[in-house]
Amino acid sequence: MSQPKVSILTTCYNRARFLDDAITSVLAQTFEDFEYIIVDDGSTDESIEIATHYAKTDQRIKVYVNETNLGDYPNRNRAASYATGEYIKYIDSDDVLFPHTIDVMVRCIDSFPEAGIGLSAASIQETRYPICLKPAEAFHFNFTETDIFGRAPGSAIIRRSAFESQQGFSGLRQIGDFECWLKLACYYPLVVMPRDLYWARIHPEQEQHYDDFETKHEMKVQVLNKLKESAVCPVDLEPFIREFELRYHKSRARTKLKHFLATPARWSGFLRAS
Repeated sequence: MSQPKVSILTTCYNRARFLDDAITSVLAQTFEDFEYIIVDDGSTDESIEIATHYAKTDQRIKVYVNETNLGDYPNRNRAASYATGEYIKYIDSDDVLFPHTIDVMVRCIDSFPEAGIGLSAASIQETRYPICLKPAEAFHFNFTETDIFGRAPGSAIIRRSAFESQQGFSGLRQIGDFECWLKLACYYPLVVMPRDLYWARIHPEQEQHYDDFETKHEMKVQVLNKLKESAVCPVDLEPFIREFELRYHKSRARTKLKHFLATPARWSGFLRAS
């Protein structure tokens, strides 16, 4: 079997409720030159049975089961270690690809052979996508135009050689993708693609619902401060970190106000008191 263009990667842990949707969305791709690697992290439900059932029907599917539970980002690295394609493309076991997803992403990143990563991230009407940003441009774009680094792995297509050169994800919980995109953008041009190229399912079992957003923000600031001192950082990060902090506090203030106004008992009492 010749080397595939894309290695599609799904990491799984107890996602039997959603895994069938994820797999069938991959098999429905209009772009067909791929291998599909599913790595189960020791599920105790029917996830492994579902994955192996599909592997029997399509030779592009390869299923691996970890001997011990690795956790989210280490398992993403494990999945990437099995990849043989020019690009790696993550799709979480509870998300869904549209039939055109891989085709659009490959066309976008193929247009810029020097790029190391493409992110489905932007929605600025005045810009025609895809665009390729050099490292300094990518940092400026993220901190002055629109957030591109704060994207989940499903938003990305990554040149495998670039991913491997940076040893993939560090394993840092909650913000491992943010950290990885920053790291890659220091060394390689980044392609910004149109947003909404896949469907990210929202449900109560997701880890993000247990995240402490304040802690998550502080971890991101720590990553940025560490990068600021690095010789590979392509820009002076100090003003961007200040802007990043300002954005966060404005966002939190808006969220608190929204919650306050959404609770009539609170603001009606406030109005009576005033």
